[in-house]
Amino acid sequence: MRRYTVDDIMALRPCSEYTRSRVEELWAGRDGLTAREIAALDIPIGDRTWALSCLLGDSRPVARRIALDVIDRWKAPEIMRRYLETGDEDVRIAAWSAAVSAFGAAASVAVAWSVAVAAAVSADREKYLGWLVEAHEARQ
Repeated sequence: MRRYTVDDIMALRPCSEYTRSRVEELWAGRDGLTAREIAALDIPIGDRTWALSCLLGDSRPVARRIALDVIDRWKAPEIMRRYLETGDEDVRIAAWSAAVSAFGAAASVAVAWSVAVAAAVSADREKYLGWLVEAHEARQ
């Protein structure tokens, strides 16, 4: 299992609340933490999610999974569902274009997406944090 060091976290340039000494304190003398151990830290869930997302690098598969989990909360065009289910990059631009057309403007799409995801994240944030951990473990 991949272990992340204090240096790994500091390389991400966390907010000023997470100074090197604070991160070292969270690591409690351990050389590194697994994604699961980072997810279990006693810090706000948003901070754990940020760290795991950044460390994952490409978190689009997890973001697509979350979007599919809340797709019933907005009127997504069928091609958007196809992209979210497959991750087919050839479909991605068409999916976003269809969503923009369906909502009339890019800003509307962004608002609809944000509202849907925010509603789900507030209700199911621990589940989604677990999905980030799974993504880390799957790439090992």
